[in-house]
Amino acid sequence: MYSHKITIDNFRDLGGLRCPDGIIKEGKIFRSASLKAKTNADKFFIEGLNLDAIVDFRTEVEVAEGE
Repeated sequence: MYSHKITIDNFRDLGGLRCPDGIIKEGKIFRSASLKAKTNADKFFIEGLNLDAIVDFRTEVEVAEGE
């Protein structure tokens, strides 16, 4: 589905996963360990997703530690 090898840590499209209301559509929900782009191609890839929201599930301690 994507035109280049994504080097963002643990990046995945959750499309195809089953949920109580059906199946998640591809290209709608993504997850990753970090959104730090390692390459310019990754930066342009993230920008091209046209994300509406980013949800950070780290604790306050993890954020403070920079994890």
